[in-house]
Amino acid sequence: MARVLVGIPTYRKERYALVPLLQGLQKQSFKAFDILVVDNSEDKEYVKLLERALSSSFPKKRTTILHIVPDERYSNILRSREAIRDYFLEHKEYTELFFLDSDVIIPTNAIAKLLAVKQEVVTGVYLNTMQLGENLELRPCIYRDIDGKTASPYRIRDVLKHKTLPVGAAGLGCTLVTRNIVEKVKFRRVKGTEDVPFYRDAIKHGAMPTAVCAVKCLHLHFPWGDPRNKPFNMAGYKLGA
Repeated sequence: MARVLVGIPTYRKERYALVPLLQGLQKQSFKAFDILVVDNSEDKEYVKLLERALSSSFPKKRTTILHIVPDERYSNILRSREAIRDYFLEHKEYTELFFLDSDVIIPTNAIAKLLAVKQEVVTGVYLNTMQLGENLELRPCIYRDIDGKTASPYRIRDVLKHKTLPVGAAGLGCTLVTRNIVEKVKFRRVKGTEDVPFYRDAIKHGAMPTAVCAVKCLHLHFPWGDPRNKPFNMAGYKLGA
């Protein structure tokens, strides 16, 4: 039977997303999960806020908070993911690791739908702005494989047409990974990112990463209720609209 560790890297500048993040987890139809939050803020003040928020949302035995000493920004993310991976590997009771960014708000059945696909690496869909040539475009953080070395981001209409999509790489903001792949794939940083190398290395170990288009997330860039978040709400897009 599946038991999932939800691993969340965060820092205090994303505290605006903490309440909706935890509400999204509280509403999950799949309940067999625990939460690990790794904070890389400059001091431990944010840890105190995290402790209060988590204790009011989940039983204490289901939550763990770690703090790592911060370095420069992308190194912090890499080190946070490494800490999550290490914790998961030490705790053999978990069958899957669900990487969830602290500004990605998941729908009610997200974990259940990702598990149902029964692939070793599975991602939901969330949006971000990407520099593509001279243009700044809003795209899903999932990429189609081109030639085994390069990848191209899918368009929003692609994830509206299909139930699942094969991916050559993706962001790790909403990614479920089996223990087999977590054991084999270490994090490394290439060109400022750890997401793409993780997916590429997982593929080398036999994974067939899949995007579940029904798991449409809100990528919260601003405080809850701010209308500027609307373009980043994947659930708000309809085919033909």
